[in-house]
Amino acid sequence: QVFPIGSTDITNDIALGLKISLEEAEQIKRTRDHLPTKKKVEEIIEARLSDIFELIEAHLKKLGRNGLLPAGIVMTGGGADIHALEEYAKSTLKLPARVFAPKELRDPSWSVAYSLCLRGLDADAEEAMGIKHLARQTTTGLMRWMRQFMP
Repeated sequence: QVFPIGSTDITNDIALGLKISLEEAEQIKRTRDHLPTKKKVEEIIEARLSDIFELIEAHLKKLGRNGLLPAGIVMTGGGADIHALEEYAKSTLKLPARVFAPKELRDPSWSVAYSLCLRGLDADAEEAMGIKHLARQTTTGLMRWMRQFMP
């Protein structure tokens, strides 16, 4: 399930709450070091994470799976490096939780795009989506081209 709320919303809330730029807010969200307003930042982040996990919990209830996922949930993307995210997810959802970031990437914010590319290049997925199988040369070229956009 994809939800209409994510870590960008946390960044926006920090920027609004502290009256700072989005770039500064993103840096604060990721590091949270040496902040004079650390308590306020923690409150902003926890409030938005609460909203996000409420959506997840509601979706799991709709599926009849809340509390019933033995493997738990996997979080990835730009917000995956939020401090104590796994612990917050575990305590809120009462499920195992972990953050996923492919070893090839230095920044987990690229993991969603990276995984979608790999999924799209998978032969079974291509057949399921009605896409022709790409030639190995094209796949290699595409991956080489994509690497230029990775940090």
